[in-house]
Amino acid sequence: MKSSFCSTHSLRPFRFEAMWLQHVQFKDFIMLQWDVGSGFALEKSCALVEPLKHWNLNVFGPLRQKKAKLLRRLTGIQKAICFGPNNYLLQLEATLFDDYYNFVLEQEALFWHQKSRMQ
Repeated sequence: MKSSFCSTHSLRPFRFEAMWLQHVQFKDFIMLQWDVGSGFALEKSCALVEPLKHWNLNVFGPLRQKKAKLLRRLTGIQKAICFGPNNYLLQLEATLFDDYYNFVLEQEALFWHQKSRMQ
């Protein structure tokens, strides 16, 4: 007997991602969406689902791709530095690593912590 269940992206239940809370635009986005919505808290919360999905795709972006892109940039910078010292590249490497890569790693850790369902 074959199952008629078909797992597709559109049928997956909505999940709030705790890592969204770290994004600088998240609070303003939620406040704006909340003010636009009508009804009680339950109706407003339900109305947030589709805008959050859209925001996740278009503003927050895919975490794996962000990390891979940063790693490629850091690798390229480090290869270029091997040919000779370059203060600009050294500063760029430090900035990318400290400001962006570490932040992406924190988001990734938060994502996996939430996925593990640890309390």
